[in-house]
Amino acid sequence: MERERNYQLAECVSKLADDVYVGVAEVAAVTGFADITIQQRRIKGFPAPIPGPRKLRWRLGDIRNWGREPAKQKSSGRA
Repeated sequence: MERERNYQLAECVSKLADDVYVGVAEVAAVTGFADITIQQRRIKGFPAPIPGPRKLRWRLGDIRNWGREPAKQKSSGRA
């Protein structure tokens, strides 16, 4: 089953500042990865989530910086 990307959420997230913390759904919308892939942290070189008691959160600026890295440094294999 192919994952459908949430462009509306991605557009909303794109307007946020780099210092905002975002959750799995927002990261999935921005990166195009499936929620479960992000939750299981299967993306090699992907930024680590911010430590917290319950939900996984990332600093949006870290996700954006990761997305700007050259493609040869990234891999979709397991971390």
